[in-house]
Amino acid sequence: MAFKIGHEHYTTKGDFKKGHIPWNRKEKIIKVCKQCSKDFEVRPCENYRKFCSKKCADKSRLGNKIKPFTDEHKRKIGNANKGNGRWGADSNHWKGGISPLVAIFRTLEEYNAWRMNCLKRDWFKCECGSKVKLEVHHLKSFTTLVRCFLEVYNQFSHIEDREILTRLATKYEPFWDIENDKTLCAKCHKSLRRIKCQ
Repeated sequence: MAFKIGHEHYTTKGDFKKGHIPWNRKEKIIKVCKQCSKDFEVRPCENYRKFCSKKCADKSRLGNKIKPFTDEHKRKIGNANKGNGRWGADSNHWKGGISPLVAIFRTLEEYNAWRMNCLKRDWFKCECGSKVKLEVHHLKSFTTLVRCFLEVYNQFSHIEDREILTRLATKYEPFWDIENDKTLCAKCHKSLRRIKCQ
């Protein structure tokens, strides 16, 4: 069955399925970009376009809507955040400023060796039998261990004497005790944390 649409001839209905479009593809409309004032071509079905590219559209949108904050506005934002008790020692999650120290201890070679020893002991297998995405779970949390460590070495400041504390941490036995952990897959570890939070 043959039929004609415009100047194009189609033999079967299957031509439409193959991506043939029953209008002239070569037909273009020339428009002027509202941002950069350059000419650009669009198909008749894209006549709504106002910009030549996404870059120009973004520039126009950002230029029109986003304005720099005034000093008064910045001050108000700062005061609002202070009042919420979210930052520093006012936060509910504040642990005495030991987070940087915990992060340093986790990057030590001894930490990696301890983790590998734990995995070897458990034959690289979770309690559920899974062998993928394995994590080592501290029975007594690492943050609690760091707090105990800082109580033992309280003569050193955890802010100013980080290098000394890092050297001492390599010899501190409770950090590297493989009886204080178990191997879990990511799914089991996540569910364990969820149970603790409740």
